[in-house]
Amino acid sequence: MNPLKDDDFEIFFQSMTVKDLKDIIKEYKEVKGLSKYRKADLIEAFISLFSEEEQDAAYKKWMPKKIRDNIERSIAMLTKWSNVKFDLNEETDEYSVDIAWQGGEVDRCTVSLDDGEIVHECSCRLGERGGVCVHLIGLTELLYLKEKITIEQFPFPIEDSWLDGIRKAKNGIMNNLASSNEADIDMNEYWLFISDDTITAKWSGEYAGTNTVNIDEYNAKEKAKLEAKEKERAKNATKKIKKKQYTPITVEDWVMKKVVDKELDSLKNRGEIREILIDKYGVIEKIFANEKQTERLIKAFQRAAKKFNLDEYPKTPEELREALEIGLIE
Repeated sequence: MNPLKDDDFEIFFQSMTVKDLKDIIKEYKEVKGLSKYRKADLIEAFISLFSEEEQDAAYKKWMPKKIRDNIERSIAMLTKWSNVKFDLNEETDEYSVDIAWQGGEVDRCTVSLDDGEIVHECSCRLGERGGVCVHLIGLTELLYLKEKITIEQFPFPIEDSWLDGIRKAKNGIMNNLASSNEADIDMNEYWLFISDDTITAKWSGEYAGTNTVNIDEYNAKEKAKLEAKEKERAKNATKKIKKKQYTPITVEDWVMKKVVDKELDSLKNRGEIREILIDKYGVIEKIFANEKQTERLIKAFQRAAKKFNLDEYPKTPEELREALEIGLIE
């Protein structure tokens, strides 16, 4: 960790929650009535009761823990939070984030570069008091991922290894920050962003949200689930059985199945497909070339025709392709 600066302890105090400060004090001292202390009282107790050596030891133990915990939270903020609005202005080097909470309250954090130095402010409770909050951490990490700053410019103590998770999540973060017109596939209020081995889905509406999938992690989880299931099946079997082996899915297969599944849901519920407006990925061509997915869609059209009394519907792969392409803008 970097050498302590004069204001490090003030930042330390304001970054800690009341519970954090109580836990720190309890580790070193026995203080009666600690449960009734407010944050200002806890800070005063820390300063008056702790020697400089104890303060230094507490800082070096607890500040890194707080930063690492908030780094993990920031990954969720940058990849999954649906109530977060980012404004990333590359021309002015000003990055901001608005976080809307239940009840309509909004926290706003701004990070900007001034001659290479980070200037920041946040309206959240920790940020207003000068603490290191998850919003500041997340926005600083964005500047780092976009190669606007180096690790030496972070406005809080940081070690390179702490950023491994952020670097690993880079594709998911960039996908989540992308606007809808940058989507690889636009299915009318449902968008897919694809980067290497990472796919991010976004959707609007009453239950707007986002979800990011790393295909390697997906395959690892699915393989583990199948192996556990097969182990249980073998344990309960009365005779020797052949275990099923997991076949990894590719990004192309995952995307194709997801698009087909969305179409099946729409046909089942509304009797019509969800129009594909943008297909930079070429998923329609991939579906058309895949016999299994083509058959799934044609059968779904048949069921929808019966359920919704449709006179015309695709009955051949060629007709299916025409139906999928009908809404294409590009």
